[in-house]
Amino acid sequence: MTTESKEEVSSVELRMKQSQGEAAFSSHLRRDTASVHWQETLNALHRECNDLLELTQQQAKVSEDDLARSSFKIAELEILLADYKLRADDAKVRHERSAQKNRQITDLKAQVAALKAGGDCRDEVKSAVEAMELSDFRIAELEILLEEKRDENTMLRAQLLSQEEKRLTAEMLSSSSVQEQEMGNSGGLGQSVLRKAGKTLSLIDKLRRSSVPRKHEKVLFKIGKKFLGLVVTAGSKIRALADRAEHQPNTSRPISDPPSRAEFGWRSRTPADSAERQPTRPNANRASSRITPESLQPWSGESREAMFGYV
Repeated sequence: MTTESKEEVSSVELRMKQSQGEAAFSSHLRRDTASVHWQETLNALHRECNDLLELTQQQAKVSEDDLARSSFKIAELEILLADYKLRADDAKVRHERSAQKNRQITDLKAQVAALKAGGDCRDEVKSAVEAMELSDFRIAELEILLEEKRDENTMLRAQLLSQEEKRLTAEMLSSSSVQEQEMGNSGGLGQSVLRKAGKTLSLIDKLRRSSVPRKHEKVLFKIGKKFLGLVVTAGSKIRALADRAEHQPNTSRPISDPPSRAEFGWRSRTPADSAERQPTRPNANRASSRITPESLQPWSGESREAMFGYV
């Protein structure tokens, strides 16, 4: 509903009220003929009230229009204020950028002045940097060469250990063959075996104390295993030949006084053992002639150290 329709409705209602009031007053005045003066007064007051009401309504309409105009103007002002704020922010950002550019220009000018004043210093700094880079590169090359030399040293050490193992094996085999040929002198055979054992133990101790890489420790185990096998084989052959010499005392070759069995870690033979070993049963106690790790128990650490210098 627009303002014009509202005004029409209000004017119609006012006319209806006026007509109703005039009808009521007229009926009342017709009933009371003595109140004509009062009727005129009331009519005058009623007309004045109607005029005041119309004036008030007009003023209200004008105030509503003014309020609408003022709200519209306020909205326009708010839009303008937002635009001004955006412009102010843009101006602030531009000012900061210009200040930063000015600072950069100032720094560049100072650098240009410093470079113009000290060109020789710049060349010296550049040469020093190049020399440092060259030295770093040289250090890296030397480190690579050092690693290569270490690898070569490791390979040579492994080859040396393998050659030493082969030489030791060959010496032990040759010594065992020589000992078989020279079994007439059992004391000399035992001493040669002990000397070879001492050399082997000293070699193992030297390898154990040296800085051998971990991956070449298998060589030490192989040497120890072969050494133990050779010692056991030599001991078994010595015992077999000693038993044969006891059963055949009249031989053509002279036999010197052999070392005592206690020096080799063997127990002394008793008459019961001699009775057990009869010529009719040569293979009866074949297993007892073998040397086992238990038979080497009398060799204590002190005797080993005193004879071979092995710890």
